[in-house]
Amino acid sequence: MIVTKVSDLRVKSERFDFETENATELYEKLRDAMCESNGIGLSAIQLGIPKRVFVIGNPDSPDEVMPFFNPSIVDVFGDNVKLDEGCLSFPGLFLKISRPDCCRVRYANINGDIETNQFRGITSRAIQHEYDHLDGILYTKRTTSLYLDRARRKQKKMNRMRKKIA
Repeated sequence: MIVTKVSDLRVKSERFDFETENATELYEKLRDAMCESNGIGLSAIQLGIPKRVFVIGNPDSPDEVMPFFNPSIVDVFGDNVKLDEGCLSFPGLFLKISRPDCCRVRYANINGDIETNQFRGITSRAIQHEYDHLDGILYTKRTTSLYLDRARRKQKKMNRMRKKIA
């Protein structure tokens, strides 16, 4: 179940400890919840687990979903691109968010081995979004109050339409 209580999402997550915690179990829990919700990314805090872990990938290819344990964005570069961005914790709320097109990330894989890789496009955007969650930063803070208000009105309208159809 995705946590929707905003105050819970504002918590800064703690490092994952490979010595005392089960990486495979947490990865599978995150992957399954992300795929079930048809998302492209999910952080542990969104499941109420305040650990510095997230997953990203195509929900239609669960075996290819990548885990990022204790990640650190070491560089962002490229053009800033403004695109609609959603969040599984805010269903139906899409905001135009500007983010750099590329990022370089250092993280531990599921075995605890450190990797550094470069990502671009939607993958980079998803990483930056999920990384924000680890620091308690919500994507609603990355837009203006005017755009946020418009998006919330549109979200309410869409929810009313969905209820009429259901």
